[in-house]
Amino acid sequence: MDHTKGPWQAAFPVDKPPFISNEGYVIVQKVWPLDNREEAKANARLIAAAPELYAVLRLVDRYFDEQYPGMGFAIPSRVKAALSLASGKG
Repeated sequence: MDHTKGPWQAAFPVDKPPFISNEGYVIVQKVWPLDNREEAKANARLIAAAPELYAVLRLVDRYFDEQYPGMGFAIPSRVKAALSLASGKG
């Protein structure tokens, strides 16, 4: 299954915990920790960036596969590991 398409937005209501949404649909209802609002806001920004970060990693992966096939660089293996983890295949 694919993730909800981006972009995702982090929302910071004054009277509620931060949350993540896309086109009016809530993706993450509460971002923790509830007792540290600044940390929760930082977590929300990172989560909201996930679709774009995933897309960039896919571009980097494709670039190394096309430009340096079989070279064994550390970056492509870490990119592949992160993509695998993010896609639920790792």
